[in-house]
Amino acid sequence: MKKKIDNYFSKISSSEFSKILSNFGPFESNPEIAVGVSGGADSLLLVLLLQQWVLKKNGKLTALIVNHNLRSGSMAEIKILKEWLKKYKINYKVFHWVGKKPKTRIQEIARSVRLKMLTDWCFQNGIIHLCLAHNLDDQAETFLIRLSRGSGVYGLSAMAPISVYKHVRLLRPFLFFGKERIILTLEKMKQDWIEDPSNKNTNFQRVRIRNIRSILGEEGIDNNKLSQTSKNLGRAKAAILDNVSSLAAESVSIYPEGYVILHRGKFLKAPEEIRLKLLSHILMCVSGKEFPPRLKNLEKLDRVLCSSRKNFGSTLHSCQIESLKKSIPDNKIIFFREMASIQDKKILLNGKSCIWDNRFQVSCDIKIKNTMIYCAKLGADGLKQVLKFFPDAGGSSIPYKVKLALPSVWAGRSLLSVPHLNFRKLAKNVVFNDSSAAFKPSVSLGMHTTWVV
Repeated sequence: MKKKIDNYFSKISSSEFSKILSNFGPFESNPEIAVGVSGGADSLLLVLLLQQWVLKKNGKLTALIVNHNLRSGSMAEIKILKEWLKKYKINYKVFHWVGKKPKTRIQEIARSVRLKMLTDWCFQNGIIHLCLAHNLDDQAETFLIRLSRGSGVYGLSAMAPISVYKHVRLLRPFLFFGKERIILTLEKMKQDWIEDPSNKNTNFQRVRIRNIRSILGEEGIDNNKLSQTSKNLGRAKAAILDNVSSLAAESVSIYPEGYVILHRGKFLKAPEEIRLKLLSHILMCVSGKEFPPRLKNLEKLDRVLCSSRKNFGSTLHSCQIESLKKSIPDNKIIFFREMASIQDKKILLNGKSCIWDNRFQVSCDIKIKNTMIYCAKLGADGLKQVLKFFPDAGGSSIPYKVKLALPSVWAGRSLLSVPHLNFRKLAKNVVFNDSSAAFKPSVSLGMHTTWVV
């Protein structure tokens, strides 16, 4: 299970770890921390060091475990992991990935599902710090994988020690440590760990990249060099993002109903790279998707926006993009969610909030006896119900197609509430106290972007 490590490497001490973590603040006086744990060497050592740190701070630590149900032995491994966590008196929560599994890009999609599960739980439980166990070796492998795909500055820039995703701070304190030191530390602690068989499966590109790194190392292309290159590109990425943020502040308006208006005149004056990144961020913001559109599709959209065409409509990344006919002199472009692509339905537990369509934080305080309440898109049928009781909603300033994609609260086929239209249905069997839906895009368009209230 374990390989021998030369004594040249020293173990990671709790004081060294605490010193690194002190740079990841600020933390609350009694911090609540979540950490993703698989049972592998990296995440297991991370949770053990975090437990020592949290206890000294009188805080609380929760280990989050995801069973992807991709291997027959995964449940047995989780049972072992739970016993280890109990031994160290660490609280844990287990999630299960159910449903149909992908046949391609398995590891990539599994990582995405895992991150979504972890960040959703943190958000719903008011925890803003999520620690992940990516290390220096992971950084180097990710760089080489993205290099093989022809990635640009964004893809090749380093994983940041601190980043924000869906309003949760992602902390990666192990980016300062290589795999060998991590394993040595566990050996010194006499703590076993779980080896994932997929880490030796050469059907996965990451494993093949890992296997050739020793050859690259002989040519001087080692972890430190690759990491330094990523950091250098990270600075270039930061400069681009700063310009994207400035362009967004000048040319973008975000509306609480989940749509965006782009002022084309100011947009066209920016360099192509900045325009493309802003378009990517707008589409991710409006669609709720966690990955950007393909570059060739962004370039095609950019060419249309830079052309002399005044009226056009397009669909990209589950968004509809149209010119606003009433604003032709101002060249305004509207981006809104494609209603047909919204499939999300979320059961609403009374008094608790949920993330719907990966875009809105929805909550309600509605009681109906023996009836399940859920959140779904309004749609044409729902809008008809609104107009039946509230005719003035048809003349509101919200564009018609945007209304169709609004979050709404339902009981069966009966519409109860549409917060953005100030609509709620009163009935004898309904106890209606409150409902709300706040647009919470996971992708920021810049701190100074105009939000229209």
